[in-house]
Amino acid sequence: MEHPLLLLGGASAAPGRDSLDQAAARGLSVWLADTPENLAACPELTARAERVVALDHADVDACLAWADTEGAARRFAGVYGFREQAVEAVAAVAERLGLPGNGRQTVRLLRDKHACRGALRRHGFPQPASLVTADRTRVAAFLASTRGPWVVKPPVGQGSSGVSMLADAAGLDRALAHLTGASSGPGILIETFQPGREYSVEGVCVDGAGHVLAITEKQTTGAPHFVETAHSLPAQLPPATAEFIVDTVRDALAALGVRWGVFHVECWVDGDRVVLGEVHNRPGGDHIHTMTQHITGVPLHGTVFDQMIGRRVDPAVLLRARGGVLRGAAAGGGAAIRFLLPPPGRVASVTGWDAVRADPRVLVGQLGLREGTVVPPLTSSDDRPGFVVATGADRAEAVAAAAELCAAVTIGTEPPDAVGAPATGPARTAHEGSRAAGTDPGTTGPARTHGTTDRTAEEARA
Repeated sequence: MEHPLLLLGGASAAPGRDSLDQAAARGLSVWLADTPENLAACPELTARAERVVALDHADVDACLAWADTEGAARRFAGVYGFREQAVEAVAAVAERLGLPGNGRQTVRLLRDKHACRGALRRHGFPQPASLVTADRTRVAAFLASTRGPWVVKPPVGQGSSGVSMLADAAGLDRALAHLTGASSGPGILIETFQPGREYSVEGVCVDGAGHVLAITEKQTTGAPHFVETAHSLPAQLPPATAEFIVDTVRDALAALGVRWGVFHVECWVDGDRVVLGEVHNRPGGDHIHTMTQHITGVPLHGTVFDQMIGRRVDPAVLLRARGGVLRGAAAGGGAAIRFLLPPPGRVASVTGWDAVRADPRVLVGQLGLREGTVVPPLTSSDDRPGFVVATGADRAEAVAAAAELCAAVTIGTEPPDAVGAPATGPARTAHEGSRAAGTDPGTTGPARTHGTTDRTAEEARA
């Protein structure tokens, strides 16, 4: 039996189960560390762990203190995590225990959106102009010296939480009010709006180099909050554009010092130009990791675990998988996720979900609604109450299946203050709600030039 794997922040049903399965396939036992609340919510995972550790994965100092005492008394094969809030602790603990990783300094750079943009800019990757400050005078000067529109967001965060588009200076107070409570960093981050068709890039590092496996096509509500409403793989892109995205992401990872683990990199495309967005040293949320593994046949977590235990990973296997994806001939066909987005209000009825969940085209599905649940306005990923991940022979078939399945779920809502009163008018379906919110940004913009041509939201994000 190999030394155990320390899975930090691992008590999350879908990615946690996936990680445990792929660890077991390699003879790795698992020490499962997470908050007491998360551990209590996942008894099926704690039952499979060699040891369960109550530890806050977002508290880096607490994790390091544990590593210096209990952790130091046991040899581990490696430290792994898939949550955004856990990545810095994973890096810090691995560094402290002398295990493979990117190092805390690198991961802290990635999590700081403004600092990461600055680093990319210094390495020659075009980036939107940006500023982090708590000083309204500096914000006013930034608005006066740059061309709008702008985006206001937390310096550290995820899931569109606290994000607003700012059309002019008159809307700043409203944007700051929306930001309140969402920020986990000093001040606010304001940057010039980057238009473009939005994608993300999924892959894993092997032998110190980033290997792209797939490109995800993304849809959002657009302005003002840009909440993600659907994703599909493999993305439909001209071959030259896809290859340029691959090269750009690989070069950026090397420039930033990312040489270990799974990565998820956001970008925008306009014609033959690409600009990078956020760079994450973790699998993509919204079940993008699930879809990537499905269409490529490559176990993302397991590829990292193989390297922990000294098992060789053949880069040629990853290259062949990527080649199939970029040609639109992925071994696993296509996959798409679509979020159920009913109109705001109190849920009066839910019908059709059981039949949808049993459909053989559904890879994963979840709905966190019942009668009486209040659906809030859609302003962040936390407000999405459910989703369907569908598969198909190709991307188009998967997208059509996801849309059809969501349309088969009818969620009737009534105004929240109409408690006890019958719902008025016909119930809108979740599919209709999705369309009303808008699912395609439909805009493109400038970037780098080609050289040659309830727990539902948390589970989705994890």
